Amino acid sequence: MQTHAAIAFDDVSFSYESGHPVLSHLSFTVLPGELVALTGSNGSGKSTIAKLVDAMLAPTEGTVRVFGADVAKPENALAIRSSCGMVFQNPDDQLVSTLVHDEVAFGPRNLGLAAEEVRERVDEALRAVGLSEAHDADVNTLSGGQKQKVAIAGALAMRPKLLVLDEATSMLDPEATTEIATLIRRLHGEGITVLMISHEPEMIRLADRIIQISTEEDAPCGSWHVSPPRTRPDEPPAIECRNVTFSYAEGATPILDDLTLSIPNGGFALITGPNGGGKSTLLKHMNGLLQATSGEVWILGRTLDSKEARNAARTSVGLAFQHPERQLFESTVYDDIAFGPRNLGCTEDEVEERVRAAMASVGLPFDDTYRRNPFMLSGGQQRKAAIAGILAMRTPILALDEPCAGLDAHGRHELLELLCQLNAEGTTIVMVTHDPRDLRLEGCQLISLAPDA
Repeated sequence: MQTHAAIAFDDVSFSYESGHPVLSHLSFTVLPGELVALTGSNGSGKSTIAKLVDAMLAPTEGTVRVFGADVAKPENALAIRSSCGMVFQNPDDQLVSTLVHDEVAFGPRNLGLAAEEVRERVDEALRAVGLSEAHDADVNTLSGGQKQKVAIAGALAMRPKLLVLDEATSMLDPEATTEIATLIRRLHGEGITVLMISHEPEMIRLADRIIQISTEEDAPCGSWHVSPPRTRPDEPPAIECRNVTFSYAEGATPILDDLTLSIPNGGFALITGPNGGGKSTLLKHMNGLLQATSGEVWILGRTLDSKEARNAARTSVGLAFQHPERQLFESTVYDDIAFGPRNLGCTEDEVEERVRAAMASVGLPFDDTYRRNPFMLSGGQQRKAAIAGILAMRTPILALDEPCAGLDAHGRHELLELLCQLNAEGTTIVMVTHDPRDLRLEGCQLISLAPDA
């Protein structure tokens, strides 16, 4: 009979090196075998809690124990991490191998297990997440959602007593989210303790109970309406793809196959489809980051058939990546958002006006945030900062890859309202999404990249 709580926080406070307090006098307990959902607004410290549980961090004050072991004691780290399977918000933060089977095998091999048992665990974990067919695939060719499944499989292969999921379904399509929910329910039934950080109602409903880190009122749930674009008959489309085919390697199966589409100037398009269907790849063609293997991409009446044209497209199409930290690089939030306007030749007064306006648009308080290192922000705040950097460019086209992933209810509502407002003012919006809630944007052009579309 187990005598210790699976997780015990006792009067825990935590601050990063910047001195900005993240947690203050937090106490809670998770019992062995419980499935607990951890919720709260962006920046409330949810991911910090996950890192404390996995002994990646130690509290500034108070005590964190995992199955009775104090995370602040270095001699306990190996035992804690062996019993705790951790899946981060961004799978790229924990993927270390080139091939899928090597990635899933990484943990069991480090436990010193026999080769046969390692193979058995890898096969079992990949079956559990529905990725058996990707056993020999290169991790770098997978979509964000597929990588997330690989990360979950890697945690499961350790056969942990405790599974910590930090927004682990935020990049998955609805079908894959349902598969993971079913898996979590099964693991919980087998006695594994689960701490699940999530904003998604489908996942939260799985929990035995909910721990809410900060007060968060429900955001309005009404639908939005997008007005039809007002275009002249002779006006070229904002974006046009003509028989576009693209493969990442010669001879590989095309990610995009003879794709033709047109998005009018001032339009609002939602791009949907399963994980691995080419949604992010398509956005990178619009921004000139990728060049079609065959076919043509046109932006505002100009074909991207040269390096010069593709470079020029980046001043017309503002692209926010699926993982915001990939486009954050400066030492302060202010300088990161200011980078684009400065490169456009704006004066410092104009730069500050744009930075302040962009931060206000996405709900980042200027005085509290502008001096902070962007990498010290929460995942949701990083997403807001990355989108603010794109908004500050004031491009005629915005291409956003899963912009609502990782945002709390208020953040999602505010961002969708902002996009509708920008669209009403004439900005063309292209948004990749797999979340059915985004379909409340009535009147959008729906582009499906599903194989049978």
